[in-house]
Amino acid sequence: MMREEFTERTKVEVSGRYYRDTIEPMYTEANADKDEFCADWLKKNKQLIVKAHLADFNKMNMDVAVMECQKSELNEAKAEVASKEKENETLKNKLALTERNLEETTRRRDVAEKREKELETQVWELQENAYGTDEKLQTAAAILNEKDTEIMKLKAMLFDMMNKVA
Repeated sequence: MMREEFTERTKVEVSGRYYRDTIEPMYTEANADKDEFCADWLKKNKQLIVKAHLADFNKMNMDVAVMECQKSELNEAKAEVASKEKENETLKNKLALTERNLEETTRRRDVAEKREKELETQVWELQENAYGTDEKLQTAAAILNEKDTEIMKLKAMLFDMMNKVA
């Protein structure tokens, strides 16, 4: 009898070595047909078969436990990745907002600097035009005070904007 025939009749898988060294010599000595030998072998080795099935079952349970652990670790890793992706998206949004604020502050600073130069030019022109007459000097001084006040306000605004960006 071949090992495949033994397996087909008993529904028990054995190694080639076990079949060759143990079962085949038993079959040769038995002087029984294949079906009788296999039925007799099953009766005599029932406890061995149960132990083998139990060992297979225990191994499968261990494999399932390992897979469950791996599945849990995978789920934790997925959750961590999702959290990091959300955090990354939040940081991108904050960066975009900061960049927009910086652009706006830079634009306002440029406008304030341009206005400051215009006012300084006007002050110089007024000072030159007012030179020599008291009335012109008084008018120029009043305008100069207004312009200086406006410059101070613009500088304060520029200072506030620079602090917000920083």
